[in-house]
Amino acid sequence: MKDLITTRPGNMKCDGLWELYSMLGALEKPYLKYRKGKEEKTGYIDGMDLIIEETKYGFDDRIGTEVPYCKPEVLKIRLKRIENYQPVTDVYRIEVEAFFYGRLNAGEFLERENISILTDEEIGSLELQDGLPVSFCEVHAKSIGLTGKQRRCLYFVRQLTSDVKSKNIPYSIGMDEGSVRYTMALSAPNSPDGYVECCIWLFETEAEVRVYYTQTGADICRMSEYRHELLRFLNYVNARVFPNQRDGRYGLYDPQVFFMPRFYITEDESFDISATTIMNYEIMERFLYQGSDYITSYCPEFLDILAPYIFGILNGELSAGEAITEFESRHEK
Repeated sequence: MKDLITTRPGNMKCDGLWELYSMLGALEKPYLKYRKGKEEKTGYIDGMDLIIEETKYGFDDRIGTEVPYCKPEVLKIRLKRIENYQPVTDVYRIEVEAFFYGRLNAGEFLERENISILTDEEIGSLELQDGLPVSFCEVHAKSIGLTGKQRRCLYFVRQLTSDVKSKNIPYSIGMDEGSVRYTMALSAPNSPDGYVECCIWLFETEAEVRVYYTQTGADICRMSEYRHELLRFLNYVNARVFPNQRDGRYGLYDPQVFFMPRFYITEDESFDISATTIMNYEIMERFLYQGSDYITSYCPEFLDILAPYIFGILNGELSAGEAITEFESRHEK
């Protein structure tokens, strides 16, 4: 936090408020849990302000002179967070009457205000975007004028976020040309570097899901003399290979085809070998578990199964015809 004062104002009376200000300012990971209306929120402390007003006096008829009766002291805490992809700044105001509450300590102020400092374990469980806690709120989604289809996106994101956390999948959330983008790394032992990458762009009515081999795989593709052979093999995969999606966790659905990707080499000189799927929110609302499984399990497994054939072709070890024959002998289409 910037612009915090280190010397207690000389006219400040409340020891506990200064203790709280100093304690929050010294936090290495300044995250607070607090209440906004009836809802509990978590925010990152972006800054604090102390407002120390002058003592107010009033005339006391009993003794015939002015006496001090009021000494307001205020701590304003600016808390930043992300809600439904929108940055939000809450200002939490702690106001005390120093003459009456001057004896409270910092812990008693936290208890009185029903706020708490997050532990390292609690911080580790947060979903963060650029260091700010991320949350989703259906009521807020309606209040900012999101369409029905956009609200369906929120339902899907909740399920996807729950899924990646339960599977310990590394991921991040950011913005890309005005659209929210999920990025994650998914295990793929047979693939270059042992994993594939995934980007999900959340548009107004659908999500674009792109799963692709790492930069190592793209470099192999760039330097290969056999890309034309790979294109023939990818054409075969797009036309004839439709493996079932299986639920390997809870038995919530039978093996079947829900979505299918398109395989290709990108045309932007990056030579990414990618599988892209357009997933409509109306469909995903009905198939939340299947949609999340498709992204976090089905796609990386599909790319991992294809990896020995794709890179065998690119390295000149297999022709497209040999790869097709070998694939058909080992895998159901």
